[in-house]
Amino acid sequence: MTKFISWAALSVAILANVVANLSLKQAVTSTSQASDSKLSMLIELLYLKSFWVGIIMAGVLFFSYILALKQISVSSAYVIVTSLAMALLIISERFILNTPVSSMKIFGVVLIITGVILVTKYS
Repeated sequence: MTKFISWAALSVAILANVVANLSLKQAVTSTSQASDSKLSMLIELLYLKSFWVGIIMAGVLFFSYILALKQISVSSAYVIVTSLAMALLIISERFILNTPVSSMKIFGVVLIITGVILVTKYS
């Protein structure tokens, strides 16, 4: 397996992480507030397309991450996936969920991206 395929798999893992989290958030917020128990909420989730998209994307994340670990060190891969997914989630929340983004969050995203560059460049 080439290094390119590993980096492509890591990129897929990042995007799958973001899609999984956004889909699961949408699914949970779509459930009825009148759900009288956690079990009834879980049953309600089973009927939502966004729930299944989130579950499938979590699987894609898992398998693409494992594929990436073949050529990329775990310390680099983990930092890259979690950090860039967090940065992309903050940006996605703003444009998809219309969540306000504070200047501190923007500053945090800049720090995250800087940290990822440093970790990948010097590892």
